[in-house]
Amino acid sequence: MKFYYTIFLFILSNVIFSQIDTSSHVTISGYGELYYSYDFSKPIQNIKPDFIYNHKRHNELNVNLMLLKANYQSGNIDANFGWMMGNYSQYNLAAEPIEVRGIYEATIGIKLSNKNNVRIDAGIMPSHIGFESAVGADCFTLTRSLVAENSPYYETGIKLSTISKNKKLSISGLLLNGWQKIQRTIAEETPSYGLQFQYNPNSNVLINYSGFYGNNQPDTSTNYRFYHNLYTIIEAGKKTKLILSVDYGIDKKNNSKIFTWVVPTFILKRNFSEKNSVAIRMEYFDDPNNIILKVPNATKADIFGSSINFDRKIFNNLLFRIEAKNYYSSEKIFTLNKLPDYNNFSLTTSLCVKF
Repeated sequence: MKFYYTIFLFILSNVIFSQIDTSSHVTISGYGELYYSYDFSKPIQNIKPDFIYNHKRHNELNVNLMLLKANYQSGNIDANFGWMMGNYSQYNLAAEPIEVRGIYEATIGIKLSNKNNVRIDAGIMPSHIGFESAVGADCFTLTRSLVAENSPYYETGIKLSTISKNKKLSISGLLLNGWQKIQRTIAEETPSYGLQFQYNPNSNVLINYSGFYGNNQPDTSTNYRFYHNLYTIIEAGKKTKLILSVDYGIDKKNNSKIFTWVVPTFILKRNFSEKNSVAIRMEYFDDPNNIILKVPNATKADIFGSSINFDRKIFNNLLFRIEAKNYYSSEKIFTLNKLPDYNNFSLTTSLCVKF
């Protein structure tokens, strides 16, 4: 879909929604992100590597995400529905049935107990794994981290959660359709399971653990995935924020072979003023059996990434971003001047608007 056609549909939908009498129970919000990215490896057909799902197109002015979202809330009941278009949905939901690829979120939630802060949510919802989302303006960096691109952005199922009376600890248990899946295939009847703990010892620190266990293949094969996501977000004063993260995955195949991968990530963001900020990212994806990254013609997949981005808040709801990013691998999995190379360098700019 051409980016100008996408913009037209987004604006038209916004106009239509603005004419709806939403009353005091419904809130309409939206997000849009235009971007231009230049990959110095000049990839074939202007498509970046398979392990990248956002900002996917090279040397094109394009749309990463256009999102319209409606939230309904009345008493102990709330519901969310978000419709999207752009590169994120085009590439990240490519394996889903075509009729659901535009759904960003579709949930219904009920607060079961006001006294004990217990609620249940069901539907298509953002993943309980990770510190980033598809909404770029909410993330420290312009492009997504390798760990976010190769773990679930969304999930479908039922979530039961509770928050402690002092609001410092929240616990969630999930029954899921699988590893980033809206619809299971006919051969997949076994559900997957998720667990999340979030702890705020004080207002400046968040500690999160998220886990996943499930069969990532049809039930006729005995393949199981165990995934652990641990991160902390620290506010070191009013101007500095820090994310420290480590993810560890295990795939057990046919009750015998075990494959593992590990992904440490470090991000530092510094606000120099109310409008200007800089973020630095260091990350390493070690996938020795090439299970997750699935890099063609590689015996193993290990990528060290580093990036720096500058953000300028033009208005309160309009953000300009520019990022320089480099990937390095111990094998020549990238190309430069049509020859195999160890490095991949790209420059990306974006313009984000929220309402």
